Amino acid sequence: HTHPHTHTTTMSSAVAVDLTTAMAHTAISADKSMPMFSDVFETKDTLQIQVDVPGLSKQEVKVRIIDGNSILVVGRREPDLQSQGAAFVFRERTNGEFSRKFQVPSGYDLSNIVASCLHGVLTITVKKLAGAAGAAAAPVAVPTAAPAAVPAASTPPKSIPGAGRAAHAHTLSSSPAGGVVYAESYGIPASGSSPRRDSLTRVPAVSKPDEAVTIHVETQGDGSLNHVFQGLSISIFPSPPKLIILDSNTLVPDALKILAQNRILAAPVRDVTKPVDTPWTEKYIGFFDMSAVVGYLLDQLGPVGHHLDNFEKEIESYSAFKSATIADVAKVLHLQAFAPLEVDHGNLLDAMLLCGPHNNRRVPVVKTPGGDVVNIVTQSALIKTLTTNNDKFKSLTKQTLRDLGLGSPAPVHSVTTDDLLFTAFHLIKQHDISAVPVIDKVTSRVIGNVSARDVRLVATSSKVYKMLGMPVKLYCEAVREGAENVAVTCTPDDTLEEVIKRIVKAHIHRIYVVDSGLRMIRVLSLRNILCRFVKEPEGYFGRYYGAC
Repeated sequence: HTHPHTHTTTMSSAVAVDLTTAMAHTAISADKSMPMFSDVFETKDTLQIQVDVPGLSKQEVKVRIIDGNSILVVGRREPDLQSQGAAFVFRERTNGEFSRKFQVPSGYDLSNIVASCLHGVLTITVKKLAGAAGAAAAPVAVPTAAPAAVPAASTPPKSIPGAGRAAHAHTLSSSPAGGVVYAESYGIPASGSSPRRDSLTRVPAVSKPDEAVTIHVETQGDGSLNHVFQGLSISIFPSPPKLIILDSNTLVPDALKILAQNRILAAPVRDVTKPVDTPWTEKYIGFFDMSAVVGYLLDQLGPVGHHLDNFEKEIESYSAFKSATIADVAKVLHLQAFAPLEVDHGNLLDAMLLCGPHNNRRVPVVKTPGGDVVNIVTQSALIKTLTTNNDKFKSLTKQTLRDLGLGSPAPVHSVTTDDLLFTAFHLIKQHDISAVPVIDKVTSRVIGNVSARDVRLVATSSKVYKMLGMPVKLYCEAVREGAENVAVTCTPDDTLEEVIKRIVKAHIHRIYVVDSGLRMIRVLSLRNILCRFVKEPEGYFGRYYGAC
């Protein structure tokens, strides 16, 4: 123990691994579920999907467009920390991650979709394509009956990721009389097809931005490489020389100092109220992320609300955090779920899917029994491994971004040189993205970058903290030497292999696709790239997320 509330383990250094050793694959099982009751109806110009998400904020709900013609709604309910360790008289409420999938056929424009979350109801609006309004409804995916709720389990799943129970897909079609006929199916695509969509984060245009839910659009692979990743154990990744585990009773200011001292942005949090031999399903409450704390406090203070010399003094003076522990603020900060792989059973496909389609920036690896964390696999580590083993993926990596559907124009969250630095961090937090490009207001060229990593500078540098109310241009000039603030770019005609090598060399988490005039076309993130290598089989993770 190097700190009263920190667990440190010394291990071998982490490197990109060579995919040479195959290990067995294991199925996921869990005993937690939550129904998602839905209504779907058509208006003259739109398709409306309403989903009950009681008790969830917009940050706890994700809307993803997958496979070009499907909408996946994913929600996450955090456990009630006050009830942990209590003796339940009666228990029905569930927590964890849950999802519903809606298949949308031709006739609807999935590039023209918005979503909002208000009073426990998620509303998704999809516009009809020009000329389709008023036409008879083509088959549209819609849930008919939600699965029955299952009380939270008292025992952990026996194994971790693999092929699970098939997920439901539902279809709706018009009857001859014009009424609606419901039909339930399993993985049967609706007739018709939509144009291929690029992986991107779209800006929802809703009347009340505070209610807006970001729409994530992704292009997955065709599944032809799944077997390569599925046959390789997650244990091929060497453990890092030092692993930081925070205790749930660590004060928030102390936790931030620990992360800053170790030059990391996040660490798993162990529930100190549980015995040391507790299974992982109950042993950890999530990941404590510096970005979440800084983003939350900046939102409370506003762009010019800070009045002290540095962030450390500010947070120690802020009543909500001054004497609060990580457990106290877990629900407010929306800790990333602790979704691990078991070292002896998890495989590389599991990690690719969790970090790609499921957008986990890091995946803990645990040893069972006992549930101790022995490694943390990041999106960056997976990208480096793809580079090391590029010869196995030539059929994909030799194609250009344009060929792969990753080079088309797409809306981008960005700031101009005249915007305040505070605005950049606000966008990163609001849309849960890793960075925003800085655009020259005169030439419209990409001239810089503000990333989530810069949060560490806000928390540790008095100079940077004082710049929050200043133009982004001044910040970029002050930290020009930082690799994270250089706008690394590519073009639609660059191959995926070239792009990945550029990302690895620059140690970055996204690259900006630009035209010949260095004007923004789109953002390509590590998640977008990982998605293109794999395809999630229907029902692959079963009910695993309920245990996370």
